[in-house]
Amino acid sequence: MSDIDITIVSKVCTQCGEDKPITNFYKSPTGKDGFKTQCSKCYNSNRISYRKEYYEENKEKLFADRKEWNAENKELISERNRAWYDANKEYKAEYDKMRRDKNKEAISIKRKEWNDAHKEHNREVQRIYREKNREKTAANLKKWCKANPERRAVHYRTKRAMRNSAPGSHTANDILNLFALQKKKCACCLKSIKNGYHVDHVIPLSRGGSNDKYNLQLLCAPCNLSKSAKDPIEFNQSLGLLL
Repeated sequence: MSDIDITIVSKVCTQCGEDKPITNFYKSPTGKDGFKTQCSKCYNSNRISYRKEYYEENKEKLFADRKEWNAENKELISERNRAWYDANKEYKAEYDKMRRDKNKEAISIKRKEWNDAHKEHNREVQRIYREKNREKTAANLKKWCKANPERRAVHYRTKRAMRNSAPGSHTANDILNLFALQKKKCACCLKSIKNGYHVDHVIPLSRGGSNDKYNLQLLCAPCNLSKSAKDPIEFNQSLGLLL
């Protein structure tokens, strides 16, 4: 039979001095009435305060103990982490996405700082991976190029611009916007380019032109091959469009 006095409906907390319902007190086998002398709110507050003080006074020892335990239990930690991840894949994916969306700028800055500090290391890792997985790398590159022809072309033009020390850059979306602005017509002869087009630098890179989107135009194949690396004024004069 329990020694708790079930007739008690309330008692006064020894800390805050308030008379509260007995349900606001934790049970205690050492208490005279079967309950703690402090209400649950005060009791929890004291525990939190005590833990904070204890942590501040012993954090170096606690950290060392935790580090030592982690080193001795790597397999156990790995198993626990894997089990938790397998049981919470959807939650983890949602949480990671929310965190990335909330901290886009900070994550981008940290990633850039890390990449800048480990450029040589990253290049070496990539080189070793390519050497060990040549066939797989070639197959993946071919698949990517086929699925992203415009992005591949942008990459090629960027490399050309770098070889010519040309400033400026553009994206695949810039080309798509230009396609819409030109109403799907060649900028020179105004023929339809729905079935294909060439991206031309208005002022050629070899003549000091920029790789910026404002120095680009879409031409049909015959017009682009005819223009080649000519200056735009020179090219238009050859067509009789300028004196």
